[in-house]
Amino acid sequence: MEEVLGYPEQATQAQSEKATALFLSWTTRVPGIGPVSRLGTAPAGRCQNFELMFPTKTTEALVTACKHRGISMTAAIHAAYVGAIVKHADPKSKLEEYVTAPNFNLRPYLPEPYSSSKHAVSVYYTPLPYKIDLPASYWDIARSLHKYYQTSFKGNPETLEITGYFTQALFSAVQTPEFLANPVSKDALISSLGIAERYVQREYGSDIKVKDIKIGIDVVMGMSFFFFYTFRDQLRLVYSFNDGFEEAENIQMYLEEVQAVLVKELLA
Repeated sequence: MEEVLGYPEQATQAQSEKATALFLSWTTRVPGIGPVSRLGTAPAGRCQNFELMFPTKTTEALVTACKHRGISMTAAIHAAYVGAIVKHADPKSKLEEYVTAPNFNLRPYLPEPYSSSKHAVSVYYTPLPYKIDLPASYWDIARSLHKYYQTSFKGNPETLEITGYFTQALFSAVQTPEFLANPVSKDALISSLGIAERYVQREYGSDIKVKDIKIGIDVVMGMSFFFFYTFRDQLRLVYSFNDGFEEAENIQMYLEEVQAVLVKELLA
């Protein structure tokens, strides 16, 4: 990532200190509130990916409502997920705080050709810490997340500059016995891919038409992932998990709760 962005591989002392402080702002607070999960106490099972797709008209209505309310779709969906895990939280988790490190797609910030759909599909993701005290209303969470998503990298070159160094600190820490001995976060890691057509074209020449795309990962030993994006004007929610740690019916329940919250808060 440093090479693509044109930054030196080795951080300066000031950059290293900023990256370390950012890393500690996350590690000293996790885990926060989370759903019921056997992660860390049970063997892995099968890797699964559940998808919930919204109709085109509902997607259009949600996009319009978000614009009217002055928040991004990413913030709206993420806030709905927070609402879902608050409703179905493990009572043994830290109920007074939501702590996470969503994965940002850095592709829009990269130089050509890495930033275009003409290049190989990759989102060049990086995590960045976020927290909010609970309880909080849906709109308090949505507005907080909107500010977080809109200002973390946009117009903030310093954050982009230390991104690689933060990731290096995270990668080094997660391999230490001290980190592995800590309680495990059980909420899903969030990643919004936005409009998929920015990365995958609907047509390639006159012979190839992309009718659909599927996104998911194999969760073997780690946290679940929650992806969302639109393709061909339909919003898709994808929850990647391991059924050795979480029940499939619970995952379906979370997705349906996210859908219900979005409809209630934005379309009712």
